[in-house]
Amino acid sequence: MKLCKSIVLFSMMTLLLFSLNMGNVDAKATVIKAPVILKINQYYILYTSPDAPYIDRQQRFMIPLRAVSELLGATVNYDAPKKTAKISWDHKNIEVTINSNNVTYNGKNTKIDTVPVFK
Repeated sequence: MKLCKSIVLFSMMTLLLFSLNMGNVDAKATVIKAPVILKINQYYILYTSPDAPYIDRQQRFMIPLRAVSELLGATVNYDAPKKTAKISWDHKNIEVTINSNNVTYNGKNTKIDTVPVFK
């Protein structure tokens, strides 16, 4: 059961990693008019705050990183001068930089196909 829970939470963190929202909405971004309901484990959450999700130019579903990470029990810190967010959860660490597709996951560098933005 613990392994299953870890897999589900790791999957959610991976989803978050690929759908980060920390930045400016493009003029061509798609506005989502229907309510967004997230399912995290057995809980359904109507997501409206701090900002509504949207779809960016790369057709990625963008949601606020801090809000969803903290819902999952992660700790999020933001270093404004470096424009870097650090997410820590269950001995896993993710570091993302605004407007950069370089991501560090547990000390290993990788690239994602969209970039986090600051909003």
